[in-house]
Amino acid sequence: MAFYLRRCIPIVMAALLAGCAVPGLRPTDPPPGEDPSIARASGESASLVAATGQWRHGTRWLQEYFIPLKGSLTNSGDEALSVRYQDILLIDEANRQIPALSPREVVEILFGFVPFIETGPAAGKAAGPLRTCPPLCASMTGPLGFQIRLGPYPYDPFWDPWWPAPYDHWDWGPCVEMAREILHAGLPEGDVRPGLMVSGFLYFKESLEESEEGKVYRMSWRLPAAGSGQIMETLELRFVVAF
Repeated sequence: MAFYLRRCIPIVMAALLAGCAVPGLRPTDPPPGEDPSIARASGESASLVAATGQWRHGTRWLQEYFIPLKGSLTNSGDEALSVRYQDILLIDEANRQIPALSPREVVEILFGFVPFIETGPAAGKAAGPLRTCPPLCASMTGPLGFQIRLGPYPYDPFWDPWWPAPYDHWDWGPCVEMAREILHAGLPEGDVRPGLMVSGFLYFKESLEESEEGKVYRMSWRLPAAGSGQIMETLELRFVVAF
């Protein structure tokens, strides 16, 4: 442990000096007396709750590349509703639409393919070689022989390279544990019968690192009837970028 901590000191110090806190979304109008990270919307057929800043899994760096929102949808009507990623959008001030991605799509973006999700007879099979997650930090060696330690992040052009060659190219490949976290925490698609609730994370491919504080986003969720596919109503929540 002391070895890893000693190796991590340079990058930790650099991050602290840079003040590089990852920005996130906050509800514009949280309910009075409730957690300010919670946004709510209600309609005739359903009620929606979304919470920001809830991603507490080991892959915390996910928030540098995606916006994870913890969503809960309760069917309060008399007809079953369908939950589909295609009906969920995050829209910015320029009316740019950012669709919700399935957990599979997120894993494919990060690791190139889905390494391990199957159950039943196909369990244990994968589209390529599997690796366990790397240790706390990974090393990169600069031209003067010193090393810094990087956390287990996906490839980022910021690190490629900030010193002249030679340097150690860093590529962990697929990480089973990280992929499982993303897959298992995601909001499941399917039908929600009256009186029941579905909950999980929604992933939007959007980086907030270059965003201005106070920039507004709204989440739009269309609710189709499970039988006919007719849109029953659309619920919306509003968020702002906060540091």
